[in-house]
Amino acid sequence: MTTRMAVADPLRICVNGKWLAQSPSGTQRYATEVMRVVSTTAIAQRVTLVLPKDAVQPPWAANFRIVRSHFRGQVFEQLALPWHARGKHLYSLAGPAPLVKRNQTLVMHDAMPFRYPKTFRPAFVLWYRLMYGLLSRTAKRVMTVSSFSQAELARVLRVSERRFQLAPCGADHVDADPHAGPRTALPFAPGSYALIVGNLAPHKNVITTAEALSRAGVAVVVVGGAQHVFRDVAPDRGGTVCFLGRIDDQQLQRLYGEAGVLVAPSSYEGFGLPIVEAGRLGCPTVYASGSAMTEVAGDGGLGFPPGDWGRCVELVEQVLSDRDLRENLGARARQNAARFSWARTAETLFASRSYATATSRADTRPRPLRVLHITETFSAGTGSAIVGYARAIQDQGVESSLLAQDRGSGLLEELGEASPFVGARLVAPGLVNLWRAIGPAVEEFRPDIVHLHSSLAGGVGRLRLMLKRSPIIVYSPHCFAFERRDISKPKRWAYRGAELILARRTAGFVCVSPHEAALARQLRPKAEVTHLLNAFGSDSHATTRAVTESPRGPLRIVTVGRVAPQKDPEMFVEVLSKLRCSGEVEATWVGDGAGRARDQLERAGVAVTGWLPVHDVPAAISGHTVYLHTAGWEAALPIAAIDAMDAGLPVVIRRNAAYQAMLPDDWQFDDAATAVEMILALARQPARGQRIDDQFDLIVELRKDRPEHVLAQEYRRLLRKSNAILPGDVSCADGGQAPVSHDSPVTKESRWRHRYSAL
Repeated sequence: MTTRMAVADPLRICVNGKWLAQSPSGTQRYATEVMRVVSTTAIAQRVTLVLPKDAVQPPWAANFRIVRSHFRGQVFEQLALPWHARGKHLYSLAGPAPLVKRNQTLVMHDAMPFRYPKTFRPAFVLWYRLMYGLLSRTAKRVMTVSSFSQAELARVLRVSERRFQLAPCGADHVDADPHAGPRTALPFAPGSYALIVGNLAPHKNVITTAEALSRAGVAVVVVGGAQHVFRDVAPDRGGTVCFLGRIDDQQLQRLYGEAGVLVAPSSYEGFGLPIVEAGRLGCPTVYASGSAMTEVAGDGGLGFPPGDWGRCVELVEQVLSDRDLRENLGARARQNAARFSWARTAETLFASRSYATATSRADTRPRPLRVLHITETFSAGTGSAIVGYARAIQDQGVESSLLAQDRGSGLLEELGEASPFVGARLVAPGLVNLWRAIGPAVEEFRPDIVHLHSSLAGGVGRLRLMLKRSPIIVYSPHCFAFERRDISKPKRWAYRGAELILARRTAGFVCVSPHEAALARQLRPKAEVTHLLNAFGSDSHATTRAVTESPRGPLRIVTVGRVAPQKDPEMFVEVLSKLRCSGEVEATWVGDGAGRARDQLERAGVAVTGWLPVHDVPAAISGHTVYLHTAGWEAALPIAAIDAMDAGLPVVIRRNAAYQAMLPDDWQFDDAATAVEMILALARQPARGQRIDDQFDLIVELRKDRPEHVLAQEYRRLLRKSNAILPGDVSCADGGQAPVSHDSPVTKESRWRHRYSAL
């Protein structure tokens, strides 16, 4: 239903409708779906759709003002279109655009003509080089569809990557019902065949891949056909290959829903739309890695080196033969596809005063404050804290997104329906990869605030974002690197020096203990500093005071966390060794880590569980005598220790500066002998009952500073102090880049169930 409104201002937006006279492809799909979304908003009354003589007018175009030219082709685009768009901002969504028009938003989809020129006619390549080379420097806004295309276009056109903004394709034009379309008669059973979607251009590798799969006995369905700009390629139909040519959207949708796997073998793609179309219906992808398909497929597929057809066949056979793997990848593919929305793409493209004003009339809800969390260590306590922060404030008008490196913690395996993130990007390990991903992530999620977590991400993020105008920067070190005790003094001084310099690039510090907050104020006395408690339960958690009796039999010791030097497994083993002088002892370490440290624990008789799903952790903790925490340094009271207290388990914890003003002095130990004395005392009543009761009292007091009470308020305070445009404010000329100022109809990308594996 179209939302109508009276518009006093003259029509100021024109759209280049040349794509409606062209054969359908991914580029034409992009323009069609974006304008279909715009046609349902109040801004439609401000849009003039300029069509060439031979364009086919779709039904949704009736919501726009239509101007049909007497010309077609290049005459229309280079002469007639600029005349019709004079004095207005022009949108060219399908690549080509008039050279003389500066006041326009242009979408360049990829650098294919420059990377694979032999795939196209020479005249086509020369024209694109001239046109893109000029327009990349003169057009008011230049967009592209992926980070890969952004980098490629910048290289071949010799302009800065910052010249391009991201407006990815959507996936929600595909009905999520796998049985919505008509079924195509095939000689293969549903779920038993591989599907290839693509035209027959040589770089698509359709024929080569189909032949390789056919030789291995894999059933293949090929959809697509050669276009007139490509050289002739004769399809080779093998005995197990069904070549369908062009089919309609409904038929293709049904094929996506019934295929066992999509194969995307192209050597080069600027986006890879079939990947997210198939993912929308739960069909996983086996794809050639290296281009935008790696970025687009996310966690919903398996990659193979381009040209390695043996590996391609191996992965396809693996997916088709392993039902559990296929279903797992299919679920991930569906979740991955959810982050690609045409509504969000339209919002990005038309992020102007006219668009914001029109849409806000149709939907007057205030849009949420947007926060992008960035970390290079989405694991251990940092990862758990980020998830907790986002969950704590998701009902307070704050929309959280994530850019992270997970360090193999297994969090991706815990994707579910409880994610607090509206979008998430996971990038390959390495600070260079994180550096490269920050700019595109900011363009994609358009946050009001970037919240950096951990010292390394804090350094990279503040350096990266100082290169151009950026959102407000908030920094949570989660233990300053200069506090570490496993590195040399020169390194600690180097880290401190870097923090002193970068503190000037920080709008506010959000610290996890009074101790960490004091360190932040030393770095920058005038800094905005607040602290909160990494506890994410409700106030009611501490009202049920179940004092657990000490289990009969041997002493049972438990801890939770990563097996790493910071947690000091050697101290843990030393305490156990001394305890065993007093009797039988059993010990459990809930977590995982480096092989050498884990081997040391297991040699000492400690049961190392590996990372556990959240629902298994309470059972792993319960029934123990004491929770023992031996970490040599911390930023704050650990989440795992708080959860143990909440479960009614006495906590014995190693003394740390971060616990000042948080824990009583006599709850902490300095050496193994003192820890043993405390454990033996807490194994008996009445000391055990008194400690547990005192811990409940402490939790009630500490939770007054938990994230849901502090964080959203602090974000908004920093925005006001910086004089930034708050959610709901709008100011930008038509066609320009504006701060986000309206509600975003986005879908969730990923959902995290896991918590304890990140402690």
